[in-house]
Amino acid sequence: MWVEAAKNICTKKIEGSENTLGWEVIEDLILQNAPTLWKEKNSKEEKEKTICDILSFLAHRGDIIWFDRSPSLLKVVFHKQEVIVNVLKAVLTHDQGEVSKKLQKSMKITRRKAHIIKEDILNRGIVSKQAMSCLCEPFKLSSTEVDVMTEMMLKLELCYQVQEDESLPSSISFHFPWLLTRVRQPELDTKWPSKAPPDTTQLTLQVLFPYKCPDGLYEKFSVRQHKYLGLMKTMRMDWKDGVYAELRECKMQLTREPHQSNLDPVSQDPDWVISIAVRGSHLSDMWHVLMRGHGDLMDIIKEDWPGLSYDKYLVCPHCVSEDSDHQPPSAAAQNAEEVPTKRKRYCQKTPTLFPGEILDQTIETASKPRQVPCVNTGVFIPADLVYPPHLVMSWQEVLHKQKSSLIENITEYCLKDMLNVFLQEGIITHREYEGLKPQYQTSTTRVVCPEKTAVFLDILKTRGDRAFDLLRKCLTENGQSELVTLLR
Repeated sequence: MWVEAAKNICTKKIEGSENTLGWEVIEDLILQNAPTLWKEKNSKEEKEKTICDILSFLAHRGDIIWFDRSPSLLKVVFHKQEVIVNVLKAVLTHDQGEVSKKLQKSMKITRRKAHIIKEDILNRGIVSKQAMSCLCEPFKLSSTEVDVMTEMMLKLELCYQVQEDESLPSSISFHFPWLLTRVRQPELDTKWPSKAPPDTTQLTLQVLFPYKCPDGLYEKFSVRQHKYLGLMKTMRMDWKDGVYAELRECKMQLTREPHQSNLDPVSQDPDWVISIAVRGSHLSDMWHVLMRGHGDLMDIIKEDWPGLSYDKYLVCPHCVSEDSDHQPPSAAAQNAEEVPTKRKRYCQKTPTLFPGEILDQTIETASKPRQVPCVNTGVFIPADLVYPPHLVMSWQEVLHKQKSSLIENITEYCLKDMLNVFLQEGIITHREYEGLKPQYQTSTTRVVCPEKTAVFLDILKTRGDRAFDLLRKCLTENGQSELVTLLR
């Protein structure tokens, strides 16, 4: 049965006129040679499972192309791979003459319309539904087959769909980053100035590839981001090596460019970098967007380029705000004596880079400092500018998480000593001290007072950062440094 089914489908490649096979045709081709007893014995669901098993086998063998995980393409089989290749060549070509020739041959559009379509395709990477039909005309595809081919391109993340006006089906167009030739639009200098505004923070992830960014990686990444824009799908601007998008909570810019500061001394070939930059005022929203982009990029590399070499870094937001390596060209071209001293100090250095592997950590594995040093400027910045929210815990949260371990291990002697120190430092009141001090101090250093220790820790959570630093210092001085490791 399997052999006969494979023969029937392969025969269709040669003898059939269809460019794709619908589900009813597939059922007929596969079941026509099935034994009568088998047909009577098996239910409809069991027959469908057998058909899917046969199609999966043929797809793995390379006889057909079948998207078994796509609901919209599950019932379609691409049995003529050469048709797919020809359609992709027609749509993804950068040959202006070839595009013009196909549009001029079409009897469905005027010359003026053909010129507009050509400009959209070659400069903006936009293919309308009408243009898609024109480009597919030489292959004699039906309107249904054109729709199926378009759906396949969406599934392969070669393009994304935009509908400018929901009431007009003709306003649907397909945007192909692969076709873009235009440079960054001048109006973006206002929407995304080279330096983040004073009331805005910028989070930046850089992923560097040695010598070359793999062909198609950036384009696929660019397409995948579009599904997150929701109702803001038209608030997006693309150019050959970049994307600008306005989301509800923040703004995002993706770029691909050579990393000129890291030239190979022998070949002078630069590394290439894909950057994800997010600007806004609410860090939790910004981290959500950056983490989502990071996850998508890592997934694409794992799916399509397993084993690819790359490095990734988080750019210090403090350096970015000081314009250390993100200043406009006009500023970079100024004479050294014309640049103010404070700014000159930053302009002469590249930003501090933190390891991008921070984004791979989980709450169980992450080391979460309260502040991190910006090496280039010598200042400490809040950890939540470098660590995503799911990795950053306040010291109060750490104290709450480790509370049971602390009250079981802080000795009576250590508690008495800490109370004395905290009273002297003015962190607790005399009344609090009297209520918490152990009534009977024993000579045994391992005796604990869990109830009083618990109340003491609860009081500390209402005091300032100095209380947490002093707690760790007291624990260390009392020989309980193993508890200090729990509070990192």
